[in-house]
Parts: sequence; C-alpha cells; structure tokens
Amino acid sequence: MYKDKLLEVQYITLTTDIWSDSMQMRSFLGVTAHFGANIEFNSVTLGVYELDMRHTSEYIAEMLLNICKEWGIKNDQVSAVVTDNAANMVKAIDIAFEKKKHIPCFAHTLNLVAQSIL
Repeated sequence: MYKDKLLEVQYITLTTDIWSDSMQMRSFLGVTAHFGANIEFNSVTLGVYELDMRHTSEYIAEMLLNICKEWGIKNDQVSAVVTDNAANMVKAIDIAFEKKKHIPCFAHTLNLVAQSIL
C-alpha cells in the first residue's frame, strides 16, 4: 500500500538515525519516509536494519540508497533528510543525496545545547 503511494508522490523527506543495543553489541539504522498525498500527510517506517560494518559515511550512504531502491524511491524524490549532527551522517547524506538536502535534527541540536550549558 505505502510502496504504491511512494511511487506517486513528487517529494519525500527521510528521517534516519543509528542506535546501539549495548547488551547485545548490535547497531541499527532506522529510516522513515514522510510525504503528502491527496491532502493527507503520511509517515511510514521503511525499516530498521542491523548494521554489520563500521559506521562509515560510505557504508551508511550505501545502506540508505539500497533502502530507497528497495522502496522504489528515486533520488530526485528525496527533498530532505533529517539526521543528528554526527559527521558520518552528514557526509553520508552528502554522498547519497547532496549536502544541501541534509537538515540537522532540531531536537538533537537543542539537547546538545542543553548538555553544554549544564
């Protein structure tokens, strides 16, 4: 159902983050797509993927491009990608989609400011 909707929309915004399960020593990449269709806002989780290599920007970019391909999302449909401010994430977006499409997560930035003040 969502895969068909994604094929029809002109612009898609992605959000993505990496987190770790410290108990099992595993890392995961989560990706969500957000888009408007028929005067309706939609969000769909594209997946949560286990990362089995170092979190280099090249590896993350490759994973993101593979996920988009799996869902039929073309690069020119991606209008923006929201991530934290980690250097590897910023560079991964530059490699996969272009640097101008990266948007730093406001909540993450605000948290960094608050931590720095304390």
